[in-house]
Amino acid sequence: MPVNQTVSAVCRAWLAPVGAAAAAALLCFGAPPRTAQGVDRDVAGAPPALGMNLSSVTDWNREWVFVDVFRHSRSWIPQKAGQSQPWSTQEPLAVTDEGWPILNPGQAAATLMCRDMEGHYPNGTYTLTYEGQGDIFVGLDAKRAVQAGPNHYRFDVVPGNGGIYLRIDRSDRQDPVRNINVWMPDFEQAASAFHPLFIERLRPFKVIRFMDWQRTNNSRLVRWTDRTRPDDVRQSGPEGVAVEYMIDLCNESGADPWFCMPHLADDDFVRNFASLVKQRLAPQRTIYVEWSNEAWNSLFSQGRWVHEKAKSKGVADPQITADEARRDWRLWHEVFGDQADRVVRVAAGHLNNPWVIKVMLEHLDGEFDAVACAPYFGPGGNLDAQTTTEQLLRGASRRIDEWVLPRIAKHRSMADRWRQKLGRPLLLLGYEAGQAILPIEGFMGGRRKFVSWKQAAWECQTHPMMYDLYKKLLNGCAAAGVDVVVAFNYVGKQDKWGSWGHLRYQDESLQSAPKFRALLDAVSIGPSSSGQETVRVN
Repeated sequence: MPVNQTVSAVCRAWLAPVGAAAAAALLCFGAPPRTAQGVDRDVAGAPPALGMNLSSVTDWNREWVFVDVFRHSRSWIPQKAGQSQPWSTQEPLAVTDEGWPILNPGQAAATLMCRDMEGHYPNGTYTLTYEGQGDIFVGLDAKRAVQAGPNHYRFDVVPGNGGIYLRIDRSDRQDPVRNINVWMPDFEQAASAFHPLFIERLRPFKVIRFMDWQRTNNSRLVRWTDRTRPDDVRQSGPEGVAVEYMIDLCNESGADPWFCMPHLADDDFVRNFASLVKQRLAPQRTIYVEWSNEAWNSLFSQGRWVHEKAKSKGVADPQITADEARRDWRLWHEVFGDQADRVVRVAAGHLNNPWVIKVMLEHLDGEFDAVACAPYFGPGGNLDAQTTTEQLLRGASRRIDEWVLPRIAKHRSMADRWRQKLGRPLLLLGYEAGQAILPIEGFMGGRRKFVSWKQAAWECQTHPMMYDLYKKLLNGCAAAGVDVVVAFNYVGKQDKWGSWGHLRYQDESLQSAPKFRALLDAVSIGPSSSGQETVRVN
């Protein structure tokens, strides 16, 4: 089947079960985000543009990012040739500059793809291609490998929870096995690196935040030479996805990128990053630039780094964040020159502690274009083993009214004061947003044990009332003048760490995904004309 027909067939297959109205919402485009130069806050209740945070690319990531699933693969596991036990010999593996293994006799290198997917990834005949001389074995969900030519094999996959296991049993040291591709069915000749369903379900969202693709939290990147490149062995390593793929995704999906500059990155890294974006990104796209992520959060190394630096200088933590952000933004402006108005400088604070953004804005003294916070809602109230799903959701509704929206209003008020002082528009953004009904306690304190009402927390995610809570949050954001709301996150499993995915599977039906469906409906319809929505959970 030709590639363009394959794309259409794949998308129709997963859109068909949701019906014509939902399919139309899925494929529509939302209103374009208003740039810092184009915000009109006189439009009361104007709906925010919606964006989406992506999950980290890993072998267990449920987003079907690349049609070559080897790009998702796990780092090499040292094994014995012809054996999967012991699972790891713990022996060091020599690798080429690009990361391909150089094996000794009897040594093997294994990896995994499409793990923990519960059967939700494409079935059919996959294609394995590679360069070099050696022997490769596939297993787990992969069966019946047949040679189709030199260094060219086809194998059947019946998706389960095991995923695809690949082991290099022999690799010629002079001509090592390298440039491995594992193509999903019918995509060996695809023009795009990205799976069409991944793109189509992203298409309604007009901003894509790459915080997790960049592995921003606890990032160790300093030098540009240490970044991931498109031709590296995989895109799932600790340095994240190549910037080229982030830019290409935005060009293909029609979205504006939101980048997070690593907290340790030197000036050369930032300057090269900005230069690559300027060269490769479509010229009509706006670029949101944030320094790191949640620099106030001591769970992450960047938060601890900021705190130690502030302590050594005897200043407040947000002043350090402001200094670091300003340095990077000035480099972006230097690179973009007369196109600097494409760059939105995002000053991100802490929803629950408006003091963070207050200090940061004062220290920036006008060198910013947007104020951001994270409008999450949790359950609130006194909860125990007898707490029901409906009680959790009703508590969350009250939490939106009594806690979330008032704190968004505080951030709006600070943005408005600076707008008046500077005499130019400023954006109010939600850098992350959505439900935060967690099945564990002590998430921020490190204890992380299950709560007695964990099952009710999980059941909230697919309960019809969750749709209404999202409508309430989004209408509240509209009434508060939020310009862009970036949901967290796209696709993800439900486990003890939370239920962050707005889809549990890339191919999940919208009928069982009230969070995602609410976002799509907000894109296609927008909030009610009054800026308020009657929510049934009150």
